[in-house]
Amino acid sequence: GTFTLHDIHALGGYTDLLNDTLYLSHDGNVVKWDGGAKIPYVWRSKRFPFPQEIGFSCLRVEAEDYPIDVDIYRDEALHDQVTLTDNRVVRLPSERGRSWEIELRGTGQVFSAGIAQSPVELTGG
Repeated sequence: GTFTLHDIHALGGYTDLLNDTLYLSHDGNVVKWDGGAKIPYVWRSKRFPFPQEIGFSCLRVEAEDYPIDVDIYRDEALHDQVTLTDNRVVRLPSERGRSWEIELRGTGQVFSAGIAQSPVELTGG
């Protein structure tokens, strides 16, 4: 249901419908899509501005696998850096700001990422 862009260049491709597998011609070799080492990514959220200063003190990322490195930006400056090894809520230094962003670096699929004022907001409790 979604269309995803990649920066991987391939000269050609073949889809094996019986095995539901995509093969690509890449760098003179035929390779299976999603068959090798995972490619590292860097993803950064948009900037979320608020009408007044707000403090976020909790972080949680649900992912396929870990570790995931997270940078948190407050008012366009680096606020904190965290390496996550699981999906538990992590406490952040409590400081207030008018805009917030998060940046994720890893190799596994991320299902959700969020910052909040309390752990309850991130755990759905």
